[in-house]
Amino acid sequence: MDQGNVSRIINDSEIRLDWSIYDLNKLPGEDRRAAAEAGPDQPGIVHENKGELLPEVILLGRCNVGKSSLVNALMSNNRQSATPYAKVKQSAGYTPCLNFYNVGGLFRLVDSPGYGVKGKPWQGELTMQYLAERRELRNCFLILNGDIGLNKYDELILEALVEMGVQFDIIFNKIDKIKNNSRIQHYEELISTSILNDLKIKPRIYFANSIESDLKQRTGINEIRYGILQSCGYSDLQTLKPRRRRKTINDTIEKIKEKNARKSLKGRVKINLQRDIH
Repeated sequence: MDQGNVSRIINDSEIRLDWSIYDLNKLPGEDRRAAAEAGPDQPGIVHENKGELLPEVILLGRCNVGKSSLVNALMSNNRQSATPYAKVKQSAGYTPCLNFYNVGGLFRLVDSPGYGVKGKPWQGELTMQYLAERRELRNCFLILNGDIGLNKYDELILEALVEMGVQFDIIFNKIDKIKNNSRIQHYEELISTSILNDLKIKPRIYFANSIESDLKQRTGINEIRYGILQSCGYSDLQTLKPRRRRKTINDTIEKIKEKNARKSLKGRVKINLQRDIH
């Protein structure tokens, strides 16, 4: 994995929320398709959503699995604390619709409503319609609770993805809830005893922890970013140039901190060398 360029691309990318969608026919691309299917005599759909079509990936997960926190980590600058693009709340069900985040003009990351006990039927219908009909969709990342494993709602979603023929990968989140010395055994047993073991086409599996306070301690983020870029058809990362984010006061502060840290490190090395010489 080209970790350096993966970090550069996301760190440099301008991030913006393009659309919050409650009706798939109000999504750019779908409006024209709906009008074409309706025929020339039917009035076209007029709405305020505009923008170029880009490759899209969607994150799915049951309520309170840490999906929005993961969305924030994936789009944030590695050198700073996570930026709250997606709203996070301790109680479940805080993402009400499909939110489309434009990442550097390269792709859109779609945050979906959580499914399960707290999910609403219309939210599930909207998400399923998107998965079945959206032509810009390149991959689906299904987030599973790495601590307690799959439940019946996760299994239903997996079965639906297979039946619809939607490409998907798996992210086990919250792996820090499992002790380091038992993680391998835990996930081997979890996968071998679940519906994942019965899949004919095996998805890629990623592992991420749930540390939110410091991105430098968050594991698995660059691997997932790399998977997203690959899914969207970007292979030559070295020459890939996103639409750059505007510099903020936080960027300036972080650069000053990094510069001072390097100076301090050089000073300590110089002092240690002088001590060794004498």
